[in-house]
Amino acid sequence: MLNVIDGRAGPGPVSGKQRIESIDILRGLALFGVLYINLIREFRVDIFRQFIPTSPAPYLIDRWIDTYIPTFVELKAFALFSFLFGIGLAIQMERIQERGGPVAVLLARRLASLFVLGIIHLTLIWNGDILSEYALAGFIALPFLFLPLRWLGIAAVLFIMRYIAPWPPYPISLPSQDWLQAHVTAAAIVLRHGSFQQVVRFEWRELTSILPLHVFMMPRTIALFLLGAFCWRTDIFKHLHEKRHVLLASALIGVGIGGTLTVLTSSPFPPILLGKAEDTSAAIGELSLTMGYAGTILYATTTGLGVKILGWAAPVGRMAFTNYILQSAIFSFLFFGWGLGLYGLRPLHTLLIGVCTYVLQVIGSACWLRYFRFGPIEWLWRSMMYGISQPMRIQRLI
Repeated sequence: MLNVIDGRAGPGPVSGKQRIESIDILRGLALFGVLYINLIREFRVDIFRQFIPTSPAPYLIDRWIDTYIPTFVELKAFALFSFLFGIGLAIQMERIQERGGPVAVLLARRLASLFVLGIIHLTLIWNGDILSEYALAGFIALPFLFLPLRWLGIAAVLFIMRYIAPWPPYPISLPSQDWLQAHVTAAAIVLRHGSFQQVVRFEWRELTSILPLHVFMMPRTIALFLLGAFCWRTDIFKHLHEKRHVLLASALIGVGIGGTLTVLTSSPFPPILLGKAEDTSAAIGELSLTMGYAGTILYATTTGLGVKILGWAAPVGRMAFTNYILQSAIFSFLFFGWGLGLYGLRPLHTLLIGVCTYVLQVIGSACWLRYFRFGPIEWLWRSMMYGISQPMRIQRLI
């Protein structure tokens, strides 16, 4: 057993005073993007519906929501989450090293615990889980975290190159259009009207078809883990005010290049200059815009006004794991047949549900963290990692 109570010897979780609010704010904002994309792409309709031709929505506002939010938010929100997960790994590694703990063992236990929790989420709540993928990607990234800074950066670049220029091609692919059409039709019946057991069995059967999506995204996930760890080890997050020029440059360059490429590659008729490089350009645009978003938000948090405007997102970011799982449970109940059966709801109404849910989570997270050190799922994860129940309540001086 490890002694992990604050103030004593041995490795333990990051204390409230050690947290960097800017990272929590960034994570909290990224969580809203993840929430909405999960809603619009995977709860309101089946995940495979995005890969087949569909008729445009009858209402203009629904068409805008269907088009522009996924274009500018979808993969960017998930990429931000991956980047922040890499920062979290690097922070945890540093804290363990400072306290003299077995770094590789504890980080491996951290990832193994995440995999267990992810599999439970995947099989019993919702098959769109990313936690198990993060755990597997984390195990691949783990050895690279022990490399010198230069080689860690090179490894990140190599994985990024594998993502933006996937050659040789992967030996797997998405199912055929005929299968996709039939599957989406079946999903509309089962997910809207099925019992809990029927929905769970249907989602289990989807897993083998969803696997290629995880395989295609794995190099990007690993790359962003390593990039997050690299940025943490450069100390940029420890001295954000001193690095404001770097953040501003990242914001301007990332939004400029990423926004331009995103618009070009999302157009119904991409310019001829992209040619066969369209997919590569889209991947570069996605990653550039992600870094642009991160730079913009972090730059804002270096100002007093920025913290006042965005500070509300920090509590929900501190409890991102709990809030992510809670979102899955809430939306499964709202959209699937064993609950309210809102499957197929208009995008506008779906967006309103997402906003209301997120607002409640912001309020709930702030209230919870007045009395507890971290969210219930975060507490469980840490306890599994360290092999001992972590202190949960905030000790107040009387």
